[in-house]
Amino acid sequence: MSAQAKGWGTGWPKCQSSKMKTVVRPDGVKLPVHQDIAFIVAHLCAETERRGYDLVPGWCWGFACRPIRGSSSPSNHSWGLAVDLNAPKNPMGSKLITNMPNWMVGLWEAHMFRWGGKYKSRPDAMHYEFMGTPADAKRIADSIRRSTAPVSLAKAFPIQRTSPITANCLVAEIQQMGNKFNRKNHTFKQIEEDGKYGNDSADMVVAFKKWNQNLQRATGLPVWPNHDEKVGPITYGAFQFWTRD
Repeated sequence: MSAQAKGWGTGWPKCQSSKMKTVVRPDGVKLPVHQDIAFIVAHLCAETERRGYDLVPGWCWGFACRPIRGSSSPSNHSWGLAVDLNAPKNPMGSKLITNMPNWMVGLWEAHMFRWGGKYKSRPDAMHYEFMGTPADAKRIADSIRRSTAPVSLAKAFPIQRTSPITANCLVAEIQQMGNKFNRKNHTFKQIEEDGKYGNDSADMVVAFKKWNQNLQRATGLPVWPNHDEKVGPITYGAFQFWTRD
């Protein structure tokens, strides 16, 4: 379904330049995008760099009133719904070339962006495009503003089971906190921060709960009734407490 069919108005050749807003990063990265996703893009860029992947000024692009290269169909760039990140290190070609970590792809996919690195015929690793509607964009932006993650958007990224996370957080956030905890306590193995709640993530949560349960017994605190793989507000709060700086 085209962006126009989703309610974004017209793209190339009748681009809506007046609806673009430029996201400006402190490091000089500038990304002109549709005003309705600007807040989401700003958040994702900040989180991407906070987790250790640097975006390079001059290597990142957004809105461009043009068709898809080699065709007469409008590019999602012409709606301001796509960004290219660190293009020289993530070129489009016949095979996938990228320096982007899996957690980064999972982070953007969790916010309804499709990664061009998964294109089968012509991988385009620099490319991320927003796949939702204007209503989706508003919901995600509002969720970020409330400092909660769009858990209802779990279907926007692949998971190997029904996600047992009921707290207001992303799967990738739990993975990140688990790895941070483990670097200090060496309780379980490091896992991939890919935003997918698979067996490694479940095992990590169970191990964390067992560790916390032993601590509760030793200190006389009320003991959790079980150590399953579910992450609700109490478990999430414990992760936050033990991984705080």
